Amino acid sequence: MPRTVFALAVAAAMFVAGFSAVSSAEYLTGLSHGMDKRRAEDPPPVADTLALRCARNEWEPFQVFVFDDAGLTGVDVNVSAFTGPGDSMETVELYRAAYVPVTAETISHSPPDVTKIGTWPDGLIPFVDHFVGEVRDGAPFDVAPGFAQAVWAEVFVPEDQAPGTYEATVTVTADGRAPWTGTVTLAVWDFVIPTGISIKSNYGYSHATVWNFHQAHGGITARRDLLSMYFREFLRHRMSLYSYLDFMPGYSWNGAADAFDWDWTEFDAYFGPLWDGTFDEPGARFTGMTLPWPPGGRPGDVDAGVWERAWWGGWADHFRAKGWLDVPFLYLPDEPNPSEYAYVAELADRLHAADPDLKAMVTEQFNEELAGHVDIWDPDEPLFSDSLPWPPYPDVYAERRAMGEEDVVV
Repeated sequence: MPRTVFALAVAAAMFVAGFSAVSSAEYLTGLSHGMDKRRAEDPPPVADTLALRCARNEWEPFQVFVFDDAGLTGVDVNVSAFTGPGDSMETVELYRAAYVPVTAETISHSPPDVTKIGTWPDGLIPFVDHFVGEVRDGAPFDVAPGFAQAVWAEVFVPEDQAPGTYEATVTVTADGRAPWTGTVTLAVWDFVIPTGISIKSNYGYSHATVWNFHQAHGGITARRDLLSMYFREFLRHRMSLYSYLDFMPGYSWNGAADAFDWDWTEFDAYFGPLWDGTFDEPGARFTGMTLPWPPGGRPGDVDAGVWERAWWGGWADHFRAKGWLDVPFLYLPDEPNPSEYAYVAELADRLHAADPDLKAMVTEQFNEELAGHVDIWDPDEPLFSDSLPWPPYPDVYAERRAMGEEDVVV
């Protein structure tokens, strides 16, 4: 079937299903919201209009999908400023989605769910690096035949933006093809969301992995500058990390006092603003941090319990004095089996022996064997809803919160 006929046929079918028809370009392009995660092999959305809603002081995403039977070269996407009743909103950032193949051998489900096999969007490659203003590899780009390429777009709504409905034009161009245009409307609500992180959550992060990748691909030479960029990127999207300490405070063992002597100067100067809310936008702060385990090298004449309590107790004393004691937690053995519960409970008790205000977190659902030992429960997300047919049910976490415990998504 010729591409033009194919495009009209799909457009007509999707229009009947409630989508607007595609414009007159010779390839398929469609607009969709930010939660539309689809494989490159899946049919793209066919819509040239999209309506969004957003609070002030918020980033709102949407996507542009580009598809052609025969493939495309030199594709570029442009989004105009959003104009409406107030000042135009010109902070619009674009990223080309990078894809990873998922096979039966790499699916994490057991048994594998074969319906998930395919090429899934994962990383985002910027058109322009917003930290240094340099053009990156996001565009222009080619689209393989039959491949639905997603472009991720984000618009920032300032804190003082006048409420009302704004409109932007999306333009897609490709070598030898007619331009495609679509319209995105954005209804700005008349309230502001806080800059800080309102829902406590923590995401794993390995700076060593990130650093090595950047260096292998011509990255920057200043390690902490790179780390700071990632901190800002997470904070601007209200996401908190937990495993991000790239260096430790200075310490040495004081045998006369059975304690550590600490030098927190450099550590506080770098990491402190993350917990004070002064690192980037005022009020944006990380909500978690993994407590380091006691270091090796314990002198043979020092009792292991003394060494351990002095280490964790030193962290507790310092973070308490700085007003940061709500941040650190000990990450207990990950997703323990019931046979490991007794050991997990013992570790939590050892932490509390160092300082009862320190918190132990376990990536497990509530159970009686760990009750009274664990301070932060991190069950699978569906266990916070009614979507799983077995206990413990969501009510138990409300009961534990009333007792001073927490739950968190990690």
